[in-house]
Amino acid sequence: MKHSETYLKTGGNVYKILFLGNFTGRAWDGSVTDENHIADALETLGHKVYRIQREAWKIMDIPEVDFTLIAKWQSYGDISSLPKPILYWCFDYMHEEDWHLSLIKSATLYLGKEISKKAYYEQLGTPFHWLPQDFTPESMDKFPDKVKKKYDVVFTGSYIPHAEWRNELLKKIDKKFDLHIFSANTQDWSIKDFKNVHPAILDDNYPELIAQTKINISCDWVIDTGYWSDRMAQIMACEGFVLNKYIPMQEVIYKDYPVYFKTIDECMEKIGYYLDHEEERTRIAKKGYQFATHNLKVSNRVKDLLTIYENRP
Repeated sequence: MKHSETYLKTGGNVYKILFLGNFTGRAWDGSVTDENHIADALETLGHKVYRIQREAWKIMDIPEVDFTLIAKWQSYGDISSLPKPILYWCFDYMHEEDWHLSLIKSATLYLGKEISKKAYYEQLGTPFHWLPQDFTPESMDKFPDKVKKKYDVVFTGSYIPHAEWRNELLKKIDKKFDLHIFSANTQDWSIKDFKNVHPAILDDNYPELIAQTKINISCDWVIDTGYWSDRMAQIMACEGFVLNKYIPMQEVIYKDYPVYFKTIDECMEKIGYYLDHEEERTRIAKKGYQFATHNLKVSNRVKDLLTIYENRP
């Protein structure tokens, strides 16, 4: 296998990586992009990363590299001329869009969350590897100052009309408890008559919000085995107490550190219980924080990425 002559202090190979993605803009919600976090982590581990802004890749000189990594985008066009092997890492739940399927077909490996679609994707001729993008940025940590817990229940996420189960859950929480929603699309929540809606709090400001919150709700818009967002990882990394809608395979990553629920009634019952049991809530949050610090950072997921690359078919 081609690799450079130098080695990391941990004994691994040092790679030159061509990385296509969104490095100059922001993510759709205004946060720092996943691509920047991933590239930073690779560079911290000692690898050379050539960050290529996705709109410009066809007009730039392509350096000699060990492999190419590309993030999801609908307008790459034909990527077959990129240096191989090509690893396509998709962070989202997809709907078999033509451009997405074309990227999979042109890639050497497809890395994604949608393990339930593994057989379908592999019919396209490209091996599928389950690789959740559920990391927390290296800089994200618990808020250093003692602050008052002024929010009983918080949800940080967007209003999605077809997320019917999540919307029903949050509406019932909103009717019974002091729910506060922090979101990039506040107008959509307000139209649905949620009482306490605030603009999104992102990146370096997130730990202070978590520090002020008693219970953080983690529930994804789609319930599909192996697929979830980075919400739970980031809450835990800020030493937040998380009440999480269980999705099969989460135990592979998160073990028993979060408090899980399966039904709306169970969630409502556990909110009431943990609001009344502060010491237990704090103990669980501290254990989750220690776990997240050592297991849920972007550097952990990047090491998984490199292991997949090194052991590819």
